[in-house]
Amino acid sequence: MIAASPTGAWPAWQRPAGAPGPGSAREADPPSPSTGSRRLHVHPVARAARRPPLDLLAMDPYDFEQLVADLLTKMGYTTQRTGRSGDGGVDVEVRSDDPLASGLIVISVKRLKRTVGAHYVRELAGTVHDRGAIKGILVTTSSFGPSSVQFAAKNRLELVDGSRLRAWLAQYLRLDTV
Repeated sequence: MIAASPTGAWPAWQRPAGAPGPGSAREADPPSPSTGSRRLHVHPVARAARRPPLDLLAMDPYDFEQLVADLLTKMGYTTQRTGRSGDGGVDVEVRSDDPLASGLIVISVKRLKRTVGAHYVRELAGTVHDRGAIKGILVTTSSFGPSSVQFAAKNRLELVDGSRLRAWLAQYLRLDTV
């Protein structure tokens, strides 16, 4: 039986007769005098596994680049990290063997709190052209402004913002992030 919580914000599941009580694997509030039901507490993955969420902004920039490379590898791509200097803003290279769009994809990674500046998007477009890449991808922990989105749409660029990145990290690497 499902009974509404006092605020209506979550359901309260009635404990079947003989079910484990407090101190079992699941935590629950004491039974409500009016309904005899308990509310189960749901914990996020990181807390349930007793590990803190990964703070992307606190990571070393090179570790963050490696994390993105690992993510793309898990997604099925062949990746290679570039050197630390003279890389033209490219942090990861991907080789696509897709018969319809095979070739080099260059990826730039920006670990920022603020909106990514349009100059980074324009720089990546120049790198895509100079390197003869089929596409450029800019990955960030933050977001993009409207001018960056418009420019990217016209220049073989894909923009991956922080919320999309976090969703991919959860889906492919099972990482809880902040």
